[in-house]
Amino acid sequence: MKKLLVLAFAFVFVAGGSAFSQDLEGKMKAGGYLGYSIGMGDIFDIIDASFNFGGTFHYGINEKMMIGGELGLQSYDYDFGFASSSETELNILGSILYAMSYEDSRGLMLTGGAGMYGGFDAFGINGGIVYSFPVAETIQLYGMPRFHIIFDDETPMMITLSAGAFFDFGDSY
Repeated sequence: MKKLLVLAFAFVFVAGGSAFSQDLEGKMKAGGYLGYSIGMGDIFDIIDASFNFGGTFHYGINEKMMIGGELGLQSYDYDFGFASSSETELNILGSILYAMSYEDSRGLMLTGGAGMYGGFDAFGINGGIVYSFPVAETIQLYGMPRFHIIFDDETPMMITLSAGAFFDFGDSY
């Protein structure tokens, strides 16, 4: 699994060598996403992580980097053999977007962050990529695969595949 992650990040760095002409400093992005999570680890023998959705906000601190946060809801389905139930938990995350390639609101960005999963039950980290493309002057659609590690008793891990929309505002987009 580690080799796969290293190869994926190496590919992103190589692919990110293309033109970067838009300055992100002072710009703001807000958006929402909907996705699906795939759980890994022993804990996911009885729990299925499934749908997730949330909202994000980011502010450009320099020409290539934005910092921000995310409020997300994650659905879990429990199957104990004799009974089953479901639960939705809140994730509160801080995050960074780093533009590898970003021109005219089309871009490839690295994303990473840390925060509280399940309300304030467990601390975790995440990382992945975001690919966005414009559909209007200040609106982009995006895809965002991410890998999450949650530091809990079992150290569960998830891969989330999400899609959403960014809305640009602030300093002259």
